[in-house]
Amino acid sequence: MAGRPAKEFTEEQKETIIKLSELFASETEIAYVMGINRSTLRKHSHLMEAGKAKAKIKLRRAQMEKALEGNPTMLIWLGKQMLGQSDNPGDEDSNIILPWETE
Repeated sequence: MAGRPAKEFTEEQKETIIKLSELFASETEIAYVMGINRSTLRKHSHLMEAGKAKAKIKLRRAQMEKALEGNPTMLIWLGKQMLGQSDNPGDEDSNIILPWETE
């Protein structure tokens, strides 16, 4: 007994799924808008992944633009996240325990 053939989306429907995913819409919300079951949507998870990836790139770009405009909060946050900077910079050698000497 063969199962149903896989649902094929038009290019317009694929773009709708990608755009909804760019807004980080849930599977339930996307399935509702598309008029399909979540299980059907999951078979096309690559479309949702593409939308979320596009959204993340847009967010990164916006964060970088704010930082480069001189926004101190974004400069500090990106420095910590992307450059490994911290509020407590210190020389690596200053964290080494020195030997105990008695005379």
